[in-house]
Amino acid sequence: MHLPRFFLNEKIQTNTHILLPKAISHHAKQVLRLRNYSNIILFNGESGEFKATIEFQKDKTFALISSFDPREAELDGDITLIQSMTTNNKMDFIIEKASELGVKTIIPLYTKRSIIHIANEKLEKRMSHWSKIAESASEQCGRNRITKIAKPIEFNSYMASPLNNIHLFCNTKSNIKIEKLLLSRNNINSLSIMIGPEGGWSQEECLIAESTINIYPVNSGSRILRTETAGIVITSIASSTLLWNN
Repeated sequence: MHLPRFFLNEKIQTNTHILLPKAISHHAKQVLRLRNYSNIILFNGESGEFKATIEFQKDKTFALISSFDPREAELDGDITLIQSMTTNNKMDFIIEKASELGVKTIIPLYTKRSIIHIANEKLEKRMSHWSKIAESASEQCGRNRITKIAKPIEFNSYMASPLNNIHLFCNTKSNIKIEKLLLSRNNINSLSIMIGPEGGWSQEECLIAESTINIYPVNSGSRILRTETAGIVITSIASSTLLWNN
């Protein structure tokens, strides 16, 4: 039986008694219905995980940290998912599933055909919401690291930045298969995956990508995938092809 896992954004040490935040206390007591002195797992996203015992005391909840396990569940290489902005529910889904698959970083991308732009005054709240989704996904899937969510960036700004690793530019018009490209390269230890919006990349964006160093147009097969599906599928294809699955 898997022990309940909780992300705690603070330093954790063995043989200590930690006061747990109200959110964790509520989830443990009211949602999971844990009993006093139940065993749990805590992790802080830095490395490994801690076995602990939960203790409910009136209006406070504590964790007695008993041992540390250096176990990790990360991929053997780093994947960055550069995802064109889409609707809120779809972005939530993408972040959750990409986190479960071991993606290290997600960069939301504003493209010509993006159907949503987040107003500056709402961005901080949205970023916090995305971070909580990534944290919950790691709790559920057994990762001890949290996927980093970067601030949204414009397509042209991103393409003008240093692109130091291989970028798979996912385009249904490309004749190059993902597996063939990856297997033709040696010693890949990091990879970026670029996913277009619902309406696809614009012609201008495709031309920019084709003329940029380290950008490789590829396709995932004969079927056209939705934007919220493509990143998940291609992450799976890439990590399996490169034998990165831990």
